[in-house]
Amino acid sequence: MLQEWETDLACRKSQGLPMHRMHELEHLQWTYHVSLAKDAGFVHLLPKPVIRQIYEEVGGRRKGLPQTYREDEVVIIDDDNYKLIQASND
Repeated sequence: MLQEWETDLACRKSQGLPMHRMHELEHLQWTYHVSLAKDAGFVHLLPKPVIRQIYEEVGGRRKGLPQTYREDEVVIIDDDNYKLIQASND
């Protein structure tokens, strides 16, 4: 386990992450979730692709429109598709 941590730390350093942000998963969380699910035998509980798509869309909106992104609505259509209903900027 220590070896895994050291490898992960080296990878994050090579990506230029400052030490105070080393704990953040961000885009690495998806690989981490798959790894945990496989190790625990819960692959069937992994989030559907639509969840990652929504996460990335909302993350971009949170950075670009911090005042209004929370008012957006998301409708999940199926495992791979969703519809974003943007809040009006009145």
